[in-house]
Amino acid sequence: LGRTHQPEDSAAAVGVARDAGLDLNLDVIFGWPGQTIAGWERDLETAVALNPDHISCYPLELRLDPEASVPNWPGGGWPVLERWRVAAAAAQPGDAGLARMYRLAERMLARAGYRHYEIANWARRGKRCLHNLGYWRDRDWLGVGAGAHTHLAGARSANPSELRAYILRANSGSERVVDAEADPPSEAAMLALRLDAGLDLGRYAARFGDAATTRVRSALREVEPAHLVRVEDRHARLTARGRLLANEVFVRLLP
Repeated sequence: LGRTHQPEDSAAAVGVARDAGLDLNLDVIFGWPGQTIAGWERDLETAVALNPDHISCYPLELRLDPEASVPNWPGGGWPVLERWRVAAAAAQPGDAGLARMYRLAERMLARAGYRHYEIANWARRGKRCLHNLGYWRDRDWLGVGAGAHTHLAGARSANPSELRAYILRANSGSERVVDAEADPPSEAAMLALRLDAGLDLGRYAARFGDAATTRVRSALREVEPAHLVRVEDRHARLTARGRLLANEVFVRLLP
């Protein structure tokens, strides 16, 4: 995957964090080119053996930066990287393989005592990620520094990621640039549905009003026959099948 560390380095880092008394999360990537179910099972066994407080499992996404941002050199550059990406993507497990890997993670991590509290996240009792919970629950946060994102009073903004541009903006006293394309009602619904607790429709109505709530209910009812969500009087939750196909639900919540 192009990482500079080896598996033994990760294990050593876990030991250092444990010795320091820190809570610990492991990110585990699946779906890389040539990976097998058996290989993924071994990866999960290794992760569980390290006894982290929290485990995140993410499918590998093969993406390149825009062509203009990739340096060129004789006989290389962006075309070479793009050919590599296409070849690597062809060697990745298909959708069925990724689904099997995800289901395997659900079973193995449950047996190991981890609660599946968000689509890609599992935690020991009392060890859920508070920072990410604030994000998924659509709470406010302040981002500080180059490239940092902020969410205040329902508005999203971001600092320039390039350091010089960030310093110039900070020194000029300019206001943050708000993301005018963001749709807070849709984002709040999608983020809440990622959690096992789901979307509290009563709270959602109190915040965004009846019209937005009616639109969300209607969108969720469309996918309910496909067993992707369970919609009750005051709550909506993804099903086990819905966690696999969450984007099929989320796309219907967009304005």
